[in-house]
Amino acid sequence: MNIVLISPYADTTSMSIRLLSACLKRAGHSVKQIFLRDLDSLINHGMDFIALYSDSVEEQVIDLCSGADFIGISLMTNYFFKIRHLTKNIRDRTGIPVVWGGAHPTVAPGECLKETDFVCVGEGEGAILDLVDVLSRGDSPGEIKNIWYATQGKIHRNPVRPPMYDLDSLPFPDYELNDDYLLVHNDIVPFSENLLMEMSRGHVNFTGENNIVYETIWTRGCPYHCTYCINNALLALYDGHRTLRRRSVDHLMRELAYIRQKFPWYNRINFQDDSFMHVSIEELRKFAFRYRDEIGFPFFCLCSVTSVEEEKLRLLFDSGLKRIQMGIQSVAESTNVLYRRTFLNSSNVKKSAQLIRRIMPQDVIPTYDVILDNPYENTRSALETLETILQLPKPFFLQLFSLTFFPGTELYEKALADGTIKGSQNNYMKEQLHFSFSYLNILFTMVNRSWFPRWLLRLLSWAPLVLFMESPHVHWLFSLLNRPYWFVRLKRSRKYFRYNMQN
Repeated sequence: MNIVLISPYADTTSMSIRLLSACLKRAGHSVKQIFLRDLDSLINHGMDFIALYSDSVEEQVIDLCSGADFIGISLMTNYFFKIRHLTKNIRDRTGIPVVWGGAHPTVAPGECLKETDFVCVGEGEGAILDLVDVLSRGDSPGEIKNIWYATQGKIHRNPVRPPMYDLDSLPFPDYELNDDYLLVHNDIVPFSENLLMEMSRGHVNFTGENNIVYETIWTRGCPYHCTYCINNALLALYDGHRTLRRRSVDHLMRELAYIRQKFPWYNRINFQDDSFMHVSIEELRKFAFRYRDEIGFPFFCLCSVTSVEEEKLRLLFDSGLKRIQMGIQSVAESTNVLYRRTFLNSSNVKKSAQLIRRIMPQDVIPTYDVILDNPYENTRSALETLETILQLPKPFFLQLFSLTFFPGTELYEKALADGTIKGSQNNYMKEQLHFSFSYLNILFTMVNRSWFPRWLLRLLSWAPLVLFMESPHVHWLFSLLNRPYWFVRLKRSRKYFRYNMQN
């Protein structure tokens, strides 16, 4: 069959799409990949999902889909409205069956099925191969596990198959570039090797145009099930099954060696595993020695407070670890009960940060994640997190997120039930990095300002002062300033994206 796979994300790594493409090609199908990286929307609106694709872009997508037998589109919650509009035009104009897959169709399949022909719930490799095989014979999808569809007004909600455990049986992500396309401004052009190199140049973890970053994962799943995260929804979906799985070191090394040979200009690796270090010391030692000897590129990984151990850190640093990111989110006991992160507290956060700082050299700047704007968290609890942050050894960078209620998660259901959020789709367009303008949030942002004296920040974080500034009598002033504050931030983000597109 002739298949088109579409990714709307700014990050053209799009691992799920590339892996599905590789599986389909291995099964003998012809696959065209379209990467709709909407930087113009980022420039004009500060978010790439906030605006629909232009009529011209949608016309080009429809032309590229002409002659296809089947179309697959990946989407996260933020992209729901954008992809809904694109899908409607594709179906109205071509009549080609469309399947949605990814995070949002997994957690909200009923909602998504109103907009498309098929929905893939959970992991898609086996389900899509089965669906394509059935459609190529002109048969009904029947009881294909993971696939939802509707016939004559009846919704077929097929059960999910167990998560895939033999990850070594999967091919490497598809980077053949022989029938791939990329949205550049308002034109969809062939995705060449030069464009791939430009799309991989520089990254939040490895800034600078001389750093060309390849992204991959060693594991699937997460050992934790935080109530705000999709892993919380996947735990319920795969009830009774082990969701954290890992490829063999050999399979991972063969992928990296293949990519290095095919694209010798890559010189950095980003491992996007939810918790890269959540592995036995024996397995990590095997990875570290082989990575150092066979690949040797500086690399980035995510870690958790409970997985940071001295021997693991030393092994990774000796093998090339140059950037590391650890999720803190909050140290307040009540908040971590809400988040199901009771394994975390102020003491072990400080211990882990001190260990990272002691082992890693000063030019390795760790990133720590914190969640702001939690309506269930009081000022004293949020201040407790700030006070802990101010005790961490410098230098470090604080990555700040605004709490976002994503459908399918335990926290989303709570917020919907108690009226914290209004309407099931009310939160779909929220940008996680756009936190509110308040006194306490300003203090968190000042942590990243190296020129701002730490003694002054501690003084401004004095509890009675913070409680007064966050009181209703004063907070209304910050609410008034919230709109112009984000207007300034939006102008800065537009300037940043214009600069990067021109350079």
